[in-house]
Amino acid sequence: GVLSGELCGLRQLHTFKTIGGGADNRTKRTGMRAAMRLNRRRRRLRLPRIQLYTDGECRILREADACRSDSGQKIFVRTGETGVGEKLAPFGYEQRVNDRLFWVFQQRMDGRVNFSRNWSEYENGFGNRVEFWSGLKSLRSLAPSSRRDVTLRIEMTTLDGERFVGEWYGFTIGEVFVGYAMNYKDYLRDRSNISDDALFDSVGMPFSTYDRDSDRNIGSCSKKFGSSGFWFSNCAMFSPNGLYSSVEMRSPAYASCKFVTPKRPYSTLREIRMMVQL
Repeated sequence: GVLSGELCGLRQLHTFKTIGGGADNRTKRTGMRAAMRLNRRRRRLRLPRIQLYTDGECRILREADACRSDSGQKIFVRTGETGVGEKLAPFGYEQRVNDRLFWVFQQRMDGRVNFSRNWSEYENGFGNRVEFWSGLKSLRSLAPSSRRDVTLRIEMTTLDGERFVGEWYGFTIGEVFVGYAMNYKDYLRDRSNISDDALFDSVGMPFSTYDRDSDRNIGSCSKKFGSSGFWFSNCAMFSPNGLYSSVEMRSPAYASCKFVTPKRPYSTLREIRMMVQL
């Protein structure tokens, strides 16, 4: 799965990176130095502080919930205010891709969370620890229009197991009075295996939901795509928040979580996560 066994869920909200492996004392010193560097960056981005755990501590905490580390070199733990519920935010976690650190703001894996939501819910965030949307307010704090160096990364797996990755440089989110309009500078083809730019149609578009339609279509793209929210233009190419399905959706043709692939006009997605580089 897209998580690659790197989550240690503790029935709480924020997920942070820790360093594991080796003797606990040496590990903790290494992790503390990394934590201090990350916390300085996180303060600038107005993100919560990271909470450091070693592998041994994580094993003790395992009694609270499932906890594992496939590699023994890095684990993730959820920390912060105790509690579970879709009314609590933010949702998301940090994910390292090679030597780069990302914040995952959207994830879908099993269809347990309903993404047919109104404007307020997409603005403030919803979900659980497996499937979630962090919220437009949270996303804008990471990729404001004043920043021009943010990279967006999208990872997708279709129902038949094909994996696709796309990256976009210069990703920004506008203020609320422009509907959190999305823009980017370049589609990074050298870091992607998708031939066509799936977000090209969404450049400059405000965010739309079924109760706040800002797309260019005569009707409502949100309603065509399962009452989901996205930066819709003319209802084409990409629908990451549509209805979840474990089989290819035939009717309605555009309602499910889909995107255009080389093999077929629209492929239903089994897993997807969207993230921005910190």
